[in-house]
Amino acid sequence: MNKIALLALIAGASVASADLAVTEIYAGLTGEDGTLDWFEVTWTGVGTFDTGSLFFEDDSADPLNAGSMTSFVLNSGESAVFLLGAGAADIADFTSIWGSVANLGVANGGGNLGQGGDGVFLFDGNSAGANLVATASFPAYNGNELATFEIDALGNASFSVAGVNGAFESNAFFNDNIGGANNEVTLIGSPGVVPTPGAAALLGLGGLMAGRRRR
Repeated sequence: MNKIALLALIAGASVASADLAVTEIYAGLTGEDGTLDWFEVTWTGVGTFDTGSLFFEDDSADPLNAGSMTSFVLNSGESAVFLLGAGAADIADFTSIWGSVANLGVANGGGNLGQGGDGVFLFDGNSAGANLVATASFPAYNGNELATFEIDALGNASFSVAGVNGAFESNAFFNDNIGGANNEVTLIGSPGVVPTPGAAALLGLGGLMAGRRRR
């Protein structure tokens, strides 16, 4: 897809995605990643939203390559986390590192999220003319930052910080490239954690998000 078409898609999403946002992204590390790449979406609109109506693609932003996503019916203020192309063992790995997440599913389509910078594009179909519902991108990084990308309401990506917006330290997992005690590392992130209403208002997410849930 050319740059002009891509910019037009993103501009259109600024209205369409007012109540649905990509709020966190994990693109892996150098060496063992612990889990597959994943992203989180949060619904802040009135009523409910079914994530099964969405189709995922990465930075090619081509709905023809987009794949289906697990169906979760989200109430206002709820989030869901999607592992890219996961199986049962991958979901178990995620839970062992991050703990239980209420809505943990799979996004097919696209490819892995690149550590050199990439994006999440969510469409309402996987045919020509499908609408871009929500999107978020993140910059290149060297793979050694042991944190997820938190995405604010303006689409800005920054590394998660423990104690901020519900971010916490994960359980340790093996990675002999980065090092650490016994070749184990931990991550900072907040998959499935919804900020308090006050924090959501500061982020511009509509002030409708439910209280913080911590495992």
